[in-house]
Amino acid sequence: MASVGIKLLMRKDTGAFQIIGLVPGGPAAQSGMVQENDTLCKVGGKDVTGQKLESVQKLLQGAVGTKVRIKLMRSGMQFDTTLARAEDATAKKPALKPAAPKPVEPRGKKKL
Repeated sequence: MASVGIKLLMRKDTGAFQIIGLVPGGPAAQSGMVQENDTLCKVGGKDVTGQKLESVQKLLQGAVGTKVRIKLMRSGMQFDTTLARAEDATAKKPALKPAAPKPVEPRGKKKL
């Protein structure tokens, strides 16, 4: 599952989602449009204020390369931007499998 690379905090006093960080190299950071402390107002046209964090995260996620339109508020002004979802660079990568052991010749036998 891909995302837009933002870290959110739900403010308990208002139910608003504040952007508390951007994933380095992620779509939001690369766009130059999203900043820490922005308020996320809408995702795909849906108002997210008061929603559960998990619900908002699901709205932001999707297939790699698909786009999502978000509405942000900064300094009292709202604006829209569209971000293409990308693989999360911070996601844990599967561990590498160890190489198969090389066959060892039995000891005590000499080659002729």
